[in-house]
Amino acid sequence: MLEPGESFAGYVIERELGRGGMGSVYLARHPRLPRWIALKLLNPEYHGHSQIHARFEREADLAARLNHPGIVTVYDRGAEHGRLWIAMQYVDGVEAEAVPDMSPERAVEIVMATADALDYAHRVGVLHRDVKPANILLARETRDQQAGVVLTDFGIARLQEDTGRLTGSGSVMATIAYASPEQLQDMPVDHRSDQYSLACTLFRLLTGAGPYPGTDIGALVKAHLYDSPRPLASVRPDLPSELDAVLARALAKRSADRYPSCSDFAAAALRVLDVAAALPPPRMRTAAPPQAEAVAPMPMPMPMPKPRAAPVAARSGAVGISDLLGPNTGRHAKVPAPEPEPRRRVWWNGRARAAVFIGVCLAAALALALFLTTPSGRSAKPKPVLPEITEMSSAFPGLVPATGSAGTGFQGSNCQSAEHETADFKPREAFSGWVAAWYCTYSRGHDVQEFQLLAFRSAASARWAASQVRPFASSAEDPGFTETCGGKSYSNYRFDGPPDKPSMIFATSFFDDPRRETVLLYTHGESATPSGVVNWWKSLPLS
Repeated sequence: MLEPGESFAGYVIERELGRGGMGSVYLARHPRLPRWIALKLLNPEYHGHSQIHARFEREADLAARLNHPGIVTVYDRGAEHGRLWIAMQYVDGVEAEAVPDMSPERAVEIVMATADALDYAHRVGVLHRDVKPANILLARETRDQQAGVVLTDFGIARLQEDTGRLTGSGSVMATIAYASPEQLQDMPVDHRSDQYSLACTLFRLLTGAGPYPGTDIGALVKAHLYDSPRPLASVRPDLPSELDAVLARALAKRSADRYPSCSDFAAAALRVLDVAAALPPPRMRTAAPPQAEAVAPMPMPMPMPKPRAAPVAARSGAVGISDLLGPNTGRHAKVPAPEPEPRRRVWWNGRARAAVFIGVCLAAALALALFLTTPSGRSAKPKPVLPEITEMSSAFPGLVPATGSAGTGFQGSNCQSAEHETADFKPREAFSGWVAAWYCTYSRGHDVQEFQLLAFRSAASARWAASQVRPFASSAEDPGFTETCGGKSYSNYRFDGPPDKPSMIFATSFFDDPRRETVLLYTHGESATPSGVVNWWKSLPLS
């Protein structure tokens, strides 16, 4: 293992980024350029292993052929003290696999970007052959890079026209949970094999699990070869059922039955989400008689005998009106017509009906007038307060209003609750994944402009959001700092710089408190003195 500050192949090691089965990856500085690079080293135990050496060098050679913003760039490769190394683009971000509670829109967005990178690689003749969430990096925006999706790890990639084998044992070089049937059977593969793996990846991003349940390798191989993927609703019922058909085609056992390209598959998934978003929310409707619209106006019916009720068994299912009444056999008893009444009585009945009709109309008009002139009639029923809002009010007494969805918060701040549908509240991009929020503002002349409490679905989601905080226009690599409030220390993450001055824009976490672990506190100040905002934060009722 290389130590920080150690030099290897001219690169100065900063820290280890991760390790896998074949090697380790380090963050290192370029010897001549102001650039961070990811330095991948083959493990010492593989020294002299010709097949492993061939795979390692092959990764560099294949990736070096690719020039796409969605594919990690390879700068150089070589050998140092018998150890092979590859210098490649450093992506400051997280693996897609590490992001919890991903929205369907974000998952499809990631798959679309990856599909574009894969289609490019396929056009130049390179198959990835190990597409999975762990090999998709989500780059965060920093002063050195733009936010984006980057495909990495071409360790078992292969040229499409290459029929040579890098394994003489016939073993499968793939991640079983994402491997296509043709890979598992050691059959010839083409670009549609990567599409199959990408479909498994989308299923994993949407649900947190693979399309085939279980962890036993033998059962997974059998499922890939013979079983249909489980419905998305069995894992996540809120997803549109139309996505099942899209995934089923991309996961077809025969590659010829899949989409022509990875982008075609991703576009089909996006269309389903677009259609689902355009549909109005489902409403409860009262069933109308099946023939109501087809019935023409009819005169007052003549008196007729009441039909006998059919047995219950006969009335189940779709039954026609004629089936209920029975055929007109002429066997019903004839009902004598009523004797005519005196004309005066008929006139009186008509006058009575008119009076009743006018009375009903007047009563309806009066009720409508009362409804429109009362507050309940002029305004819509208030929207219920989200449980996350109530939980934050309980967990942070004195900071935000104790009840309701609006009110006065700490030091007279004006506080409003928010959810994703709140049009005029857009938190920072780092906080994607929030489900509810309190946002509080101060008038001019205050050291702090606003503060926000943001609730997430889980503590893992809150941790991931905190990991996305990065200072802009600053050379600081670590945005974290610790401050004490009420005798307790809290971890904070700054958005501003430089690090040698008190921060005025930062987030606070509460991961050691079970009541607050799903919440982040965002502070945004603009103080005349650098310590003004932090001093305000230290006075908060957090204990």
